[in-house]
Amino acid sequence: MNAYFETSAFFKLLIDEGGSADALDLWESADRVTACRIMYPEARAALASAARAQRVTATELKWIKSRLETRWRQLEIVEVDAEIAAASGDLAEVHALRGYDAVHLACGVALEDESLAFATWDIDLRQAAQRLGLRMAPA
Repeated sequence: MNAYFETSAFFKLLIDEGGSADALDLWESADRVTACRIMYPEARAALASAARAQRVTATELKWIKSRLETRWRQLEIVEVDAEIAAASGDLAEVHALRGYDAVHLACGVALEDESLAFATWDIDLRQAAQRLGLRMAPA
């Protein structure tokens, strides 16, 4: 089984919160884990937000950023090309998605992998992915 992690799923690998155990199980059981290049700045922004909200200390943030870098190097990265950008626009329009959510969905669809588990905790993105027939994680 292969997995695609969008940012809400990847973030659960960095900060212990509801769903973190499920995200880790998926990560560890997947033969291949992919993500879109845009996940990196999204994850860094989410970590910075967590620090500003004092969910993590400065010391914890340094350690978590190191963990992010380690996990990032383990991913197979999907690049956003013209085809994915165009598909993202269509998906955003049809499924009423935010821009980056549509990009994640377009990347998952572009992989054309029947064994792929699309990992997200975002409700709108999850519903759109289900409508497109993607296998979801968590199930």
